[in-house]
Amino acid sequence: MQGKGVFRVDLWRISVSTTSEAADAVSVALEEVGAVAVEIEDRAEWERKLHEPKFGEWVWEKDFAELKEGALVHGYFEYLSKTFPQTMDDSIESRLECVRLSGLDVGSLSYAWTEVLSESYLHTWKADYHAINVSSQMTIIPSWEQGKTPLIDGHTYLLIDPGVAFGTGTHQTTLLCLQALESLVRKDMMVLDIGTGTGILAIAAAKLGAKKVIAVDVDEVAVRVARENARLNEVDERIDLFCSDLLHNVPKQGYRIITANLLADLVLRVLPDLDEYIIPGGVVLFSGIVMSQVERIVKAMEEAQFVDVSVQYLDDWAVISGCKKG
Repeated sequence: MQGKGVFRVDLWRISVSTTSEAADAVSVALEEVGAVAVEIEDRAEWERKLHEPKFGEWVWEKDFAELKEGALVHGYFEYLSKTFPQTMDDSIESRLECVRLSGLDVGSLSYAWTEVLSESYLHTWKADYHAINVSSQMTIIPSWEQGKTPLIDGHTYLLIDPGVAFGTGTHQTTLLCLQALESLVRKDMMVLDIGTGTGILAIAAAKLGAKKVIAVDVDEVAVRVARENARLNEVDERIDLFCSDLLHNVPKQGYRIITANLLADLVLRVLPDLDEYIIPGGVVLFSGIVMSQVERIVKAMEEAQFVDVSVQYLDDWAVISGCKKG
C-alpha cells in the first residue's frame, strides 16, 4: 500500500450522510481537505448484497439501517491530535457548502467524527473488494487477489491496487467507460485520460493496444498510485503519468480518444478546450455524470460541435460520448 504511513497509526474518520446522487461529490470534497482515504457505503449496493449475494457475501438489513438518506461517505485522516476534528470543521463545512450549491440532491450532509484503528480499517476495506467482470473479455482484479482468479488466454486483466484514496474501478461510470474503451481502442492510437485516479482507464487503454497514453490528475497521491498500477500491469512504458490541473500541463498531440472521469462542473470547464487536443473523428468519453446532469452535459457537447452524442446508463450514472466533426 502506498501513502503517508496512514496504516501505522490510528485514524480519524468523518462520516457524512448524503444521497447516492451526491456521494461522489462529497468524496471529492473530503479528498480536497486532506482525506488520505475515502469510501462510500451505498444503500443500493447493500440491498444488492442482500438480495443477490455473491463471493460468499452474507448481510442483514441491520447492516445498512443507518443509511437512511441513501449513502454514507467516510473520509479518513491521519491522527494528528485529539482536537483534530475541531480544527477541520470550518474547512469541511466550506467544501460541503460547495456540494450543496452544485445542483445535486445532497440530503442533510450531516456528519460525525470517530476514532478508528488503522489495522481494522485496512482489513475491512480489503474485504469489500473482489474480482469483477467488466465484460466477457475484461476483468478487474484487486492486487491482493492476484493468483486467486483463473486466467484465460486472450482475456484482459486489470490489476489494481487503490492505494489509500481511491476505489478499485467498480463504480458504475468506470465500468461503463471500460466497456466503451473495449469497442473503441485500436492499435497505434493516442489516448488522453483526464482525472486518472488509480490509472485504471489508462491501463485498460494500453492493454487494449493504444500506442501511447497520457494520464493526468491534479492529486500527487493519485499519480503515484497510478504509476504503481501501471508497473503492476507491465504497461508503464506506454503510459506517461503526471500532475496537471485538467489540461494545464497536457501536450497537444492529437488524441484519438479522450476519457474524463470528472464531476459535471469540471466537465463543463474542460469541454471548450478539447478541440485543440482531439483529432477529427476522435471520441471523448465523459464519466462520473449523474442522471440529473446528463441533459446539461449533452447540450454543452453539442454546442461545442461534437456530433453523434450518445448516453449509456448504469443505475443512476451515465457515460456520455461524442465525436469531433471531421
